[in-house]
Amino acid sequence: MDLKRRVDAVIDGAMAAERIVGAVVLVKVDGVSAYRRAGGLMDREAAVPMRDDAVFRLASVTKLVVAATALALVGQRRLDLDDPVARWLPEFRPTLPDGCPAQMTVRHLLTHTACLSYGFIEAADGPYHRAGVSDGLDLAGLTLAENLRRLASVPLLFEPGTAWNYSLSIDVLGAVIERAAHEALPEAVRRLVTEPLGMADTGFSVPGSVPLAAAYADHTPVPRRMRGADGYPGLDGLAPLAVDLARAYDAGAFLSGGGGMVAPPTICCDCWRPSVGVVRRSWRTAWSPRWAATRPATCRWLAGRAGPTASALACSRMLRPQARRSRRGRGVGAARMVTHGSSIPPGR
Repeated sequence: MDLKRRVDAVIDGAMAAERIVGAVVLVKVDGVSAYRRAGGLMDREAAVPMRDDAVFRLASVTKLVVAATALALVGQRRLDLDDPVARWLPEFRPTLPDGCPAQMTVRHLLTHTACLSYGFIEAADGPYHRAGVSDGLDLAGLTLAENLRRLASVPLLFEPGTAWNYSLSIDVLGAVIERAAHEALPEAVRRLVTEPLGMADTGFSVPGSVPLAAAYADHTPVPRRMRGADGYPGLDGLAPLAVDLARAYDAGAFLSGGGGMVAPPTICCDCWRPSVGVVRRSWRTAWSPRWAATRPATCRWLAGRAGPTASALACSRMLRPQARRSRRGRGVGAARMVTHGSSIPPGR
């Protein structure tokens, strides 16, 4: 069965089962477009067909772009992976559970080993909720500085570097980027990543005249349309993820490096293009020599396929080899690192 028939079957099956409302799928093979399809609906209630240039709220896909921006600064030697976060954000000083100072680095932020967390992965009365920390998808009326102040007021889960926990670390990284680049995060992202790659429609907000693909949450029997200030259902016993769909239109909302961007689907292909020398070099800079020495097959695999955002996707596996060995079965090493349809083979 050829590629088109195989991908069509997956998309058609998901829509027929009403697991999704619509989709845009782009596939490139060796840099050449091999498949492109917009299927289903961009807005189910208004019966608007999906377009292949539809603009989506990126949520956590934002992390890839912001991480690539940080690694571009590493490639320019304006930022170092082992820089203490306090070098760039002296006001951001969370403590360990016992109240002792924590030693957090840029590497910890990139690899989600800073031992921060998210409000949506704790109970509704958890410490992040009590401190009023925003997960970055709502309209909380906060500045980034105030959100980081609240974040720093909550003790870390563990000592940085000793465990993996999905978290607001990339929001903190966004603030680090602003200090290291001496410019606002949107300008740094544009200059170092999106503009060189021709990703003109990727940013932190859009004008009110730009229609976004409608947002839907998992629900039975069909996906539920999300509207206004809403919540994405959490896991059993955990708080829902607070979402405000108006955030994408609010240029004054704080810049969430972990969830605040919007973009058309071409981000998934454009980020692979090795057309920006400084960004392409930066993923090599990020390799741990010991990791590379023990994973030659993966290094060859990445060298043949990695574009700038592959660095962001692969850094959790590359930057902290200790975590893979010490925490088998969860987090860094247990996950297959999916890079826009291609995965790093486990065990290499």
